[in-house]
Amino acid sequence: MSNNIKISCREASFLISKKQETKLSIYENLQLAIHLFICDICKLFKKQTDFILQLLQQKQSKNIKMDANTKQRIKEALEKEIN
Repeated sequence: MSNNIKISCREASFLISKKQETKLSIYENLQLAIHLFICDICKLFKKQTDFILQLLQQKQSKNIKMDANTKQRIKEALEKEIN
């Protein structure tokens, strides 16, 4: 991450995803909040990822689990997309 308060959409999408897994620092939260205030595309991405997380949590509460092979394929596809 840069030391600048202003971040790119790529950095914002990383923070949006990171926030679903762990707590962001105060500085990261500030960077993300500022970016989301001005970027409608990232706001939509956040809304979509929040919705997907909600669906996954509902499925998990029904004891429907994803097998390790499927998780690995998803992880590889996401890493390929990021790079």
